[in-house]
Amino acid sequence: MARRGTPHPSDLLETQFVWCFDAGVFLWCGLLIFFLFPLLHKYRRAAILAFLGVALLVGYQAARSEYNKQPQVFRVQFDSTVHAEPFTGRVYIFFSKLHKEPRTGPDWFQPEMIIARDVTNWKPGEPLEFSTDNQSEMITFPKSFSEMNLAGYSAQAVVRFNPYERHVGKGAGNGYSKVVALSSGLIPRAKKPVLFEVNRLVKQKKLQETQWLKLIRFRSKRLSNFHKRDIFVQASVLLPASYYSHPQRQFPTIYQIPGFGGTHLGRSGKRPVQETNQQGVEYIRVLLDPSCQWGHHVFADSANNGPVGTSLIQEFIPKYDQQFRSISKPTARFLTG
Repeated sequence: MARRGTPHPSDLLETQFVWCFDAGVFLWCGLLIFFLFPLLHKYRRAAILAFLGVALLVGYQAARSEYNKQPQVFRVQFDSTVHAEPFTGRVYIFFSKLHKEPRTGPDWFQPEMIIARDVTNWKPGEPLEFSTDNQSEMITFPKSFSEMNLAGYSAQAVVRFNPYERHVGKGAGNGYSKVVALSSGLIPRAKKPVLFEVNRLVKQKKLQETQWLKLIRFRSKRLSNFHKRDIFVQASVLLPASYYSHPQRQFPTIYQIPGFGGTHLGRSGKRPVQETNQQGVEYIRVLLDPSCQWGHHVFADSANNGPVGTSLIQEFIPKYDQQFRSISKPTARFLTG
């Protein structure tokens, strides 16, 4: 549904209302009121209001016409402190009225406007322009840049330094700018392009380990060979209540695959699980991480994601069984999600 259009964004701060009223409009209205006033003496207030309304309407249409002739321009640049080398990839500007930080969108059920542009060897400190004058280099959603009414929106630029993170605006290692509020009003227009300075990085989220919640993470040889770069697999492990009080006991394991958007971080480890099954069987619970560049790989081997299912069975499970006191038999492994 995305359309290709313009170059790059530079905010509409310093926005002005383009009230381009033609002086002739007021002159003609004034003359009409002067000559018709004796005839409309009884209804002079209504007549004056009517003529002023016509003047405002004509002025508004003139303003819109003038507005549509002016290019809308944004500029983005990134600081060398967040990325020292020239960048090749995609640059985004997110617009939102729903989120404090537009980069955390788009919302699944109320998607808002986005514009983007692919760049090659873009240097630190070099302004990158998005303009309605040249939309052929842009990717836009849900309409072309020139058709977007951005009054009252907040905007934020993102540079996708890390293309392997599935979420652009929240992906660790990606750069982003501060939020810029676009002036609300009738016909907002920037006096000059507003610059988005990308000078901060999204931090990597870490599992908060506790006595009961542990992280297992290691480099997958199979996946690293497939992708020709280091690939790490990870999961959070929630221990049962008697794990420490019965150091010789081994436990069955429940493996959980989180839903779309979920990761191994979606679990609290303040206390162990209090089992409620009738037999009182305690389980170790393993929350897997299905994240990949394309979203959720569902642990299915594929031409895009590689041998993720094979890695789970032949690499992860043996590693997990070595590190924790699990019952290393197929009959003691359960899968849910």
